[in-house]
Amino acid sequence: STSRGLGDVYKRQVMALPEKQAKRIYARFYLGMTVKEIAKTEGVDLSRVYDSIQRGLKWLAKNLKKFD
Repeated sequence: STSRGLGDVYKRQVMALPEKQAKRIYARFYLGMTVKEIAKTEGVDLSRVYDSIQRGLKWLAKNLKKFD
């Protein structure tokens, strides 16, 4: 189905991100963790996790536009 195909495309695009960004996006949106929880788990500053996720989402948005 089309939605499954788009899910596969999205998953491949997430996996194309740097490993740390991919893991943070996975934790945030697939596991439902908060940015604060991710930062605490990693032992890093909250702003570092937030910025990393935002950069990753921006990159994904740009790269997924070609699949519209």
